[in-house]
Amino acid sequence: MSADTAQRLVIVVHGIRTRAEWFSHFRELVESDGSIFVPAGYEFFDAFRFLCPLWTRRRPVRIVLEKIRDALNLHRGRYSEVVMVGHSFGTYIICQVLRNYPDIRADRLLFCGGVVKATFGWPHLPNRPAHVLNEVGSRDIWPVLAKSATWGFGSTGTFGFM
Repeated sequence: MSADTAQRLVIVVHGIRTRAEWFSHFRELVESDGSIFVPAGYEFFDAFRFLCPLWTRRRPVRIVLEKIRDALNLHRGRYSEVVMVGHSFGTYIICQVLRNYPDIRADRLLFCGGVVKATFGWPHLPNRPAHVLNEVGSRDIWPVLAKSATWGFGSTGTFGFM
């Protein structure tokens, strides 16, 4: 693959209580520069399942993992860089995939409204991305509520990483 034919593979994971209607607009933006857009969604995930972590978080992680693996295999040789984009619960899912499946690699991460713990173990990941952009909204109350109302989540979408 030559540098002029290499593309960016952009894998996108949505948050809870959505069917990711924004994917179509984001797809246009991603594909406008020749990048490959891959929606890695999961079924509608309601607030109850989000707040009750026992047995409810594994399925979305497994679904997204399968979609990531499929995308990496399907587009093998066509991309020079893997970018993963996560919103809200999607940030949690991406971090779970990276933590538990070191064969999955991303060059860049873009997070928005993240619910990942501020102390997430980036330095301990053998597949640590070279670049992580965590968009912080200081008035975004949802990550704070996620951290306060249940366990396993953080408020990095409001306050950032340590």
